[in-house]
Amino acid sequence: MAPPNSLRTLRRAAGAALDAVLPPQCLSCRAPVDRQRPLCAACWSEIDFITDALCEICGTPFEFDAGDNALCAACIAEPAVRAPLLADAAASAGVSVMPDLLVRTKPTPSQAGRNWRARADNIRGSFALRPGRAQRIAGRRVILADDVLTSGATVAACAKVLLRGGAAAVDVLTLAQVVRPVPVGD
Repeated sequence: MAPPNSLRTLRRAAGAALDAVLPPQCLSCRAPVDRQRPLCAACWSEIDFITDALCEICGTPFEFDAGDNALCAACIAEPAVRAPLLADAAASAGVSVMPDLLVRTKPTPSQAGRNWRARADNIRGSFALRPGRAQRIAGRRVILADDVLTSGATVAACAKVLLRGGAAAVDVLTLAQVVRPVPVGD
């Protein structure tokens, strides 16, 4: 094992090389930042963290406290896909990591600018279980990780493939979720 100082030096050199190839910038506004990180201070301060009054399954925030174990309309309509909060999923994660469990079967155009139905249509049939992997998930709970949950169409398509492949349940773990305000009538 390399001494700790050697590891620090190696990390610094790798960081400098990365900064030279990909100058550090905010992933949201593209402003320059002092080192590789996801967001600049201004964008970070604009994040509304979801803490209370949220759907028990997917974490979508409610405008008001709907009580314990409340579900949003989408989770009531599509109960097969569960998306626990990060801490809940992390606590139950005594599972093997299988980053190559699913394969993309066809290229798809960008999901940007599409509503939920169009996103679901665009992604339908785009994923399959990698051959030989069904026995590894048969009867097991699978955690599907995604960086940002926008409409849920992609994770729903992947979850359906996993459930058809024999998974007992599919939990979705995301680091961020796009939340759009629901228009309120007059």
